[in-house]
Amino acid sequence: VDNTRTFFECATLNNYVLPTGGAPIFLEFNYKCNYQFTVSIIANGIATSQPFTVLHLNPSPNWNKAYLYLTPSVSGAFSAINYKIVWGMINNTSADSAAMVIDNIKLIK
Repeated sequence: VDNTRTFFECATLNNYVLPTGGAPIFLEFNYKCNYQFTVSIIANGIATSQPFTVLHLNPSPNWNKAYLYLTPSVSGAFSAINYKIVWGMINNTSADSAAMVIDNIKLIK
């Protein structure tokens, strides 16, 4: 993103059926970024979708591994049929270039 295109969001192409009732669910991925970004899930129901922000990650010029515990967000969406994972970034400053790189994404259920 830059100072004219201030919003970026990408979601998984697939919808994932995830276990409920407190079953352990983790999202693992490698990342580096020069600006804060957010990881969310979207709980899709029959007629509605509801986003849940899971974590905000701070800038890091080096590769890091993130382990996100998704169980509370998934178990809290009682009427969800399936889920998407979303990464997003908003440039709230006049920064010329904000970027994130994500690799080795694993959904562990």
